[in-house]
Amino acid sequence: MRFARRSSILIVLLMLAGCGGDDDATPGTDGGSPPVDARVQMDAPMLPSGTYESVAPIFDRACSFASCHGGAGDGAGGLNFEAAERAGQSYDEILVNQPACQYDAMDLVEPNDPENSWLYVKMAGPHDGPDIDFTPEDGWTFDPGTSCRGTSPGDFGQLMPQGVTMPTADAAIVRAWIENGAPGPTE
Repeated sequence: MRFARRSSILIVLLMLAGCGGDDDATPGTDGGSPPVDARVQMDAPMLPSGTYESVAPIFDRACSFASCHGGAGDGAGGLNFEAAERAGQSYDEILVNQPACQYDAMDLVEPNDPENSWLYVKMAGPHDGPDIDFTPEDGWTFDPGTSCRGTSPGDFGQLMPQGVTMPTADAAIVRAWIENGAPGPTE
């Protein structure tokens, strides 16, 4: 038992000694690795660009499938990304300044204002388990004529995408796109 413990300590000490670096290394390097400044740049996360091109792949992979906002039907909330694409529309055309059917006091995307964009509330807002935790503004009343089919008063649906948590990086990209005015594709 003592032999195993001493051997383990010796191995750890030898490993730590190997991390000492090279005394002859050029300042700003660690003796063989790229210069520290270059290493920081390589490891730095990509910042959200706020462009349509940065957000479209997120909608493609997280939203545009048959059980949600794709397929042959109307899509959840009356929003079908695949049908829009077939009609030659881009995401900004079907999302920006379009009223949300679950909560018509908000647009799906309000340019420059993620907190007042229903899409962002549904993706990144507070939630209680799978259901979003949302309180409508005072005076708002449920209107079955403008609300999504199947919704009822006080039911604002589930966090999107359903069944999974939106990766923080993806939510940041969507937020940056909205903050940048939710621009359309660049030609």
